[in-house]
Amino acid sequence: MAQIHPFYRIAFTWVDPIISAMTTYTAYTSPAKILETGIPATISTYVPQQFMVFWHLGGLYSMIAFLSAVLLRYTADLGVWKIQQAGILLVDLQLILGFYVAQEAQGRLSLAAWRNEDWFNWALTSFIVIVRVAFLASKGSAVDQNKKMKG
Repeated sequence: MAQIHPFYRIAFTWVDPIISAMTTYTAYTSPAKILETGIPATISTYVPQQFMVFWHLGGLYSMIAFLSAVLLRYTADLGVWKIQQAGILLVDLQLILGFYVAQEAQGRLSLAAWRNEDWFNWALTSFIVIVRVAFLASKGSAVDQNKKMKG
């Protein structure tokens, strides 16, 4: 049976759940803050009637936090890990597309027009996409104990 590389184990069972739990908490308690990460308050502001969208977002991220913290600790099955990471990669890619579409609609695609929030969103999400793609491509994702013993 393959072992998950420690880098991925930490990234997917610690970092992902913590970031997802923080996003869940913020979606429930400070939805305006979530909105402002993608849309400057000078363009659009949060109104309480939008709460449903942020509760759905909170639900998505609480599921990611739960599955990352619990399911991946429950099993070392590489197939399960890859299926989960592929699913979360879909979310990450949609986030990147959302950043692009929002900034394009706001006329803020020029790097000079980016705010700190934009740099953070793009950098963090792009980094984790690279990590997930590398894991899914098996770049150091597992150590085959049989090959290790034979080699």
